[in-house]
Amino acid sequence: MGNGWKQDLHCSGKAVCRMMRAIIVSGACLAILTVGACASRPATPPKAPETKRSLNCVPRSLTPDKNLSLAIVAIAVTENKTRVKLVAYAPSESVDFYLPVYLMSRGRWTLADDRERPYLLDSNCRNYKLNDRKSTENMKAPQDGKVSLKPQSSFETILEFPPLGSDVNSGVLVYDKYIVPFTLLESGSSPF
Repeated sequence: MGNGWKQDLHCSGKAVCRMMRAIIVSGACLAILTVGACASRPATPPKAPETKRSLNCVPRSLTPDKNLSLAIVAIAVTENKTRVKLVAYAPSESVDFYLPVYLMSRGRWTLADDRERPYLLDSNCRNYKLNDRKSTENMKAPQDGKVSLKPQSSFETILEFPPLGSDVNSGVLVYDKYIVPFTLLESGSSPF
């Protein structure tokens, strides 16, 4: 009886050793396969979480005229409208600048040279179409909307759009072939 029991104990020890060797060999094979599989994958950086929508909706194929520069010098948002004071500047050569005109026959605003009307895009890609155009105190707009700028001269106008949403703090003005960015900042100044 004593011999048989020792033999069974001894055999189970060998079985445990064999099982341990099999586990170690299997684990090593699994580790090698995992490393090989991970090494063969292309390394792609993780995408950053998108906190805000980017302006993917901004037209990309626009090529502005290098003889004309546009800039927003003031923007005011009220309960009823958004007013944008836009300045066109001819840095070095004479150039024609086209203002929006209202065409009764079409019932809409368009640029004087019959291109698309200006509009605002906010940071959420919402579109705000032009409602009106006003002259500034210093510069009266011509009836036909065509302004001829001499070198180093400028012209300013006021464009009116629907009111921007309360969640808007930036966006762009799309004006013909020009993309003019804007940012709304809190200020104590009165609207122009």
